[in-house]
Amino acid sequence: MADVYLVCEGPADGLDSRALDAVVAQILRVPVIVSPAGGDSSLASVASWLEERSRRTRKDGTLGPPSDRAFSIEDRDYRPRAEADASWHTKGNKRLMWRRHEIENYLLEPRVVQRAFDSLRRTVTFPWARKLPTEEQAVAELLADLAQPMVEDHAGRLLHWELRRAKGDAGVTDLPLPSPSTAPGAKYPSRDQWIEALERELDRLRRDCLAVAHLKTFDAHNVRARYDELLAGIRQPEFIQSLQFLSDMGGHELLSALVAHLRTLGATQLSEEDLEDELVHALVSEYRPGLYQPDDFAELAQRLTLAAGSQG
Repeated sequence: MADVYLVCEGPADGLDSRALDAVVAQILRVPVIVSPAGGDSSLASVASWLEERSRRTRKDGTLGPPSDRAFSIEDRDYRPRAEADASWHTKGNKRLMWRRHEIENYLLEPRVVQRAFDSLRRTVTFPWARKLPTEEQAVAELLADLAQPMVEDHAGRLLHWELRRAKGDAGVTDLPLPSPSTAPGAKYPSRDQWIEALERELDRLRRDCLAVAHLKTFDAHNVRARYDELLAGIRQPEFIQSLQFLSDMGGHELLSALVAHLRTLGATQLSEEDLEDELVHALVSEYRPGLYQPDDFAELAQRLTLAAGSQG
């Protein structure tokens, strides 16, 4: 029987794979194999390898189509929400993007955090556990308070991403190892072939650097103006009040801020890993389709289920 894979970011015991296995495979009962790929740059290659290895040789010696199917899900990070939406709306697309910043942002849903706090109050005997918020609204207000000091940092990270994309569109400004040609029958490139290849790459580099240097986006005035424009949008009251920050801000940074806050209450031995574990357990207890709007877990499960059915 053919298999369906879901390739995600992070290590084998990472937060992404644990959350996806818990919700998609266990709660929603999708017959999928969650396959961590490490960094986001490996997602496509791992997914491709998983499919390619399932190709069988036909009688005529050619390879048949893959019998297995591999989907991938990556962090949105600081990319526009529209890019993530497009990955879900493109028919047949198997390379999906979280609509929230990263997996931590789903674990920081106030209802999930409240469930984790309830568990800590039951299991931890230290006084700090009794200081935790007991209502979902109070949890949301706590997270909003933690996000407020991060607003200017978030604007800077957004702008940095925009500048990196502008630079990438203008040209490649690193110097990769060239691939010199070789003479017929030669095993290695010669001196002249190496010099030719290096000069060709350096000519390309000079052109690309000149293109980047002339980018209006990089002008100091434009950088300041764009930063202030981004910051003004983030400072709109609804960004915090409507909890939009839980989708857009770095989830890892928000989680770190929450851990730091709990330590001020007295949880000096609490690590980020400890809180992550509590939040994953809370997600398992609290998750029902529709918990998130939109619900990426439920939509992902639907796609994987359809793929598994078509593979049977």
